[in-house]
Amino acid sequence: MINLHNGKHLFKHRLKVHRKEKLQLFKVSVDWTVWLYFLIPILAIAIYRYITLWQGTFAWGYFFNEQTIVLPLILFVTSGFWFTHIKAADMLFLWQKGSWINELKLAGLLHMIKVSFFRMIIFFIGFLPIFLNYMGWHLVEIAFLFFLLLLMNIPFQIIKRDLSLRLHKWIYRFVIVWVAAPVALFLFFTISSLGQVGAMFFAIGTASIFSFIYIKLAVNRPFRFEKEVELETTHQSQLGQMVLGQSALIGGPEYLSKSRFSFSRKRPLLFRKSGRVYRRVSPENGWKELYIKSLLRDSQRTLVYLQLVVIGCVGLWFLPFWFKLLLWVILIGALGSILRDFWFKVGSHGFLDLVSWPTFQIKRAVSRALLVAMAPGVVIMSAVVGWSTFTWLGLTGFVVGGFVVTWLMISMFVSQVIFSKSYQRFM
Repeated sequence: MINLHNGKHLFKHRLKVHRKEKLQLFKVSVDWTVWLYFLIPILAIAIYRYITLWQGTFAWGYFFNEQTIVLPLILFVTSGFWFTHIKAADMLFLWQKGSWINELKLAGLLHMIKVSFFRMIIFFIGFLPIFLNYMGWHLVEIAFLFFLLLLMNIPFQIIKRDLSLRLHKWIYRFVIVWVAAPVALFLFFTISSLGQVGAMFFAIGTASIFSFIYIKLAVNRPFRFEKEVELETTHQSQLGQMVLGQSALIGGPEYLSKSRFSFSRKRPLLFRKSGRVYRRVSPENGWKELYIKSLLRDSQRTLVYLQLVVIGCVGLWFLPFWFKLLLWVILIGALGSILRDFWFKVGSHGFLDLVSWPTFQIKRAVSRALLVAMAPGVVIMSAVVGWSTFTWLGLTGFVVGGFVVTWLMISMFVSQVIFSKSYQRFM
């Protein structure tokens, strides 16, 4: 039994339910291997570049000046949205408890301010070395800018919600650009006047007045239940749609990747005439050909393969030497793990039970097929590591070393494949 005594308690309950739903969404849509090969390179590059920003050795930091710094600042000011987390089931209840409506809205506003404050802290921690080392600002000026952006972000989130309730989607997008334009202009002149005490206090005072007015209007504005519920549902489902859509492209469950367009099985995109890959006909070559064709015809696995190689190459190019070596080995292992898992899928298919297979060395077939499948990605990533460290000498050495690491990985993966239940019937 849920005890709800006022609108604040209702908001906290809805917020708790919302967080649980989003947590379950992330757990279901994205497998842990995605975090392993997708986030580790990005975090490693981000940490390394953040250190170079503090050291003042990152050349891209000089891109920012009083004009260009306005772009990330205005993007942050215009971000965020005010949610009340109201559901359709709350409508009848809130009609009977009219005093709860303002309490619910006020609780939502306070939560929005708290979230904006923590988002602002994270944003300023990221840009702090740029402000200090490249812009030459003092801590007092940075603190002033922090509170100014916070005061500007709060009414803008309220304006976005109010316009969303009144305007059609495309008209809303057009109007919000024109609303953001004077905000960007105000921010530009304020940054140009940093250091002038009078201008700083004027900007803070103006932003404070607007924030106070819009918060008061938001609390006292009549509550339009049906439109409010529709708006909340639409905006809160956008995150779920984005996660589910992107996870279908970066390694989520297979049921997420089903496209509206599908090629006919009679006319696949690759190997349309199903010609032989190997000249000599043998059970071993048949297995290798089956695996290679199935892999290249699997759009999801192929896309994950390409994403891993591309993202890995970016990380391998920018990281320092010892981090390159560690990431290089991790990426080869992740690539082999993906291709090993596809062997499990191939071996468990019922099509293989339609014919009787003669005795052959399945271990050699699996290992050679894995080597063929891993070779392009290993060569590309090894070449990137070698060229970015020791140019031509490194290019040759790391490509050879890449195949040595690959063969060690394959030796470990092959045992896992052939001793699985799917392959016991062929041994």
